[in-house]
Amino acid sequence: MRAARRPAERRLAHRAATLAGSRALTEAFRAAGSQQALLTIPAFSLALSGVLYAASRTIVADIERRESRASHVVSLASTELPT
Repeated sequence: MRAARRPAERRLAHRAATLAGSRALTEAFRAAGSQQALLTIPAFSLALSGVLYAASRTIVADIERRESRASHVVSLASTELPT
């Protein structure tokens, strides 16, 4: 049983067939589409590593901002309570 093709692989396979001037979608074009889809994985990995690095550079400031807001809310709540 053949595995189901993913939309990106299918789209890339059709693109390869169109660029070659073929209307038929042969196994060669499917293989080219799968290979092109697999080549996007390193690009997405690099993009994700950039996002995670940027997030790691701001995490300390984000935590300090969250804690200062939390302490401000707690101090406001304690002053509003009737005694």
